[in-house]
Amino acid sequence: MANTYLYGLEHANHRFDGSDPKAFGKNIFTNAFPLALIVYMDDLGYGPMYIEAAADSSNRLHTTQSETPLHQLLNCNAHDVEWLFESSFDKYRHFSNGLPARSDVVIRDINSNRQLGALEIKLVTIPNSATAHRAKDQQSCEIVVRPPSIEQLCFSIANTYGPKRRHELGDIISSHLSFPMDYEWKNETFMLKHLQCVISAAEEIALKGIPSQAPFALTAIWRTKGQASILDTECFDAFVWSDMAFVQLFIDAARRNDKPPISRPSRSLIWLIKALFDYSAQGIVTFEKTRSEITYGAQTDKAGSFSGESLSPFLQGNTFLHPRIPDVDYSKIVDPSGIDLLKPERRLDGALVSAKTLGSYISISQ
Repeated sequence: MANTYLYGLEHANHRFDGSDPKAFGKNIFTNAFPLALIVYMDDLGYGPMYIEAAADSSNRLHTTQSETPLHQLLNCNAHDVEWLFESSFDKYRHFSNGLPARSDVVIRDINSNRQLGALEIKLVTIPNSATAHRAKDQQSCEIVVRPPSIEQLCFSIANTYGPKRRHELGDIISSHLSFPMDYEWKNETFMLKHLQCVISAAEEIALKGIPSQAPFALTAIWRTKGQASILDTECFDAFVWSDMAFVQLFIDAARRNDKPPISRPSRSLIWLIKALFDYSAQGIVTFEKTRSEITYGAQTDKAGSFSGESLSPFLQGNTFLHPRIPDVDYSKIVDPSGIDLLKPERRLDGALVSAKTLGSYISISQ
């Protein structure tokens, strides 16, 4: 088995054995660490908390959260997986002209050589600056979503519904928007008046996608003591969102957008519904065209930023308050030799370097 400084990532399209220092740069490392964490948790007998869409007794959309074994989410044993960072998922080729946009990571079974799934990845800190002064049970994190993740969500929903249900997506959208072809999608005033129609279409898409929803995004959390880069004793844990649950982040935020301007999450939901409607008609996802045309005069570098009360319905619970992996396990997830390769440009990098330095100092002083 290949050597690796990141737990369980022996098989990957980046080498984490120290031969490629770029593998420990901020962009790769912040996606690789969450994967190492969930493999480490799996070997300890802990599954990620899976956030899924569900319907209540009144057929209203909500989410549930339950610990789910990693092999069920991956459809494969974690040690039989190759992690393909910044790669295109084969199944998305059905919905794209040419090579589909790249996912944060694609999961490949090394025994069958089949690609099993794709994930978007976020590594977030608790507390964020806005909640650092609060009591521990009232602290939160911030999840920033970029437009490429909305494109991936389009692909995931198209894949979840499958090619045979393509026109069903169009029928759902048309039933709520009446005449989507006549919509002034670029007109902010027009779309704000019709935002509730977009929301209700997204809700029905999520409700009817519940039976076939699929893992879509991995959120790894790490707790610090206030805003200091010092690991909390109850430190690391992981959540996986299904595609239909992830849609609800934007639905909930759009509901609060009752006056101008159109918010980023509302615009992202409009992007999603417009792109899915076009897909239902054309058979391909042309998200970038939708994104470039629908701006409402604002920058398009962010799809949404979620924190505090907007995240509580999804993440709050004992696992969020008391992460299951302690701070002292950091060096089992990232080998100390790997920590030496980190460039402390982000908070976790700096915290791990500080923890290693402090541990070495304590060892010498003893």
